[in-house]
Amino acid sequence: MSSTVKAKQTEAKELLRQIYLMERSYYQNNDRYWIPAPGVLADKDSPYAFDTIGVEIMKSARYQYSVTGTDTSFVATATADRLDDDPAIDQWQIDADGELRAIIDDAIAR
Repeated sequence: MSSTVKAKQTEAKELLRQIYLMERSYYQNNDRYWIPAPGVLADKDSPYAFDTIGVEIMKSARYQYSVTGTDTSFVATATADRLDDDPAIDQWQIDADGELRAIIDDAIAR
């Protein structure tokens, strides 16, 4: 089962890397990172929430994405609550330095 979860986690890792790249581009053009209003989430039901930085969430997305931070720093988070049949959530983050890390890894959270 963990191999199935790991395959699904690819979505979060790829989208977070895309958010990182687009945030870096936004920063180079505007001398600040793009930070949405508090509570703004991008997911399959709100695929254009991050359109300002050119990130579109696919309709098959399993995760919700958020971006928090300041003009000089950000953290993008991907959270999924049902990747498999257990109650564990799956959560990944990437920061302004491009460091991608698992906060809660559903593949090992049993």
